[in-house]
Amino acid sequence: MYRPPRRTGNRAGEAGTATADVTPEQLQAHVAERLASFKVPAHVFVQRESLPRGATGKIDKRSIKKATEARLKG
Repeated sequence: MYRPPRRTGNRAGEAGTATADVTPEQLQAHVAERLASFKVPAHVFVQRESLPRGATGKIDKRSIKKATEARLKG
């Protein structure tokens, strides 16, 4: 039996860096051509610098989340 996921208020997202000049609209259109509509992110941000990393060299997901929330509020 299929049960839809519970709504937790979180949104799925993807973080990465762009190696070419691309606009958020171009990136979203590119993703929309290749994924099911429910998987296409509602908000796309293009970051040209590298992703933040912690002391161990792992990607710092918390700082990405904070930056994304600030962009959505602002």
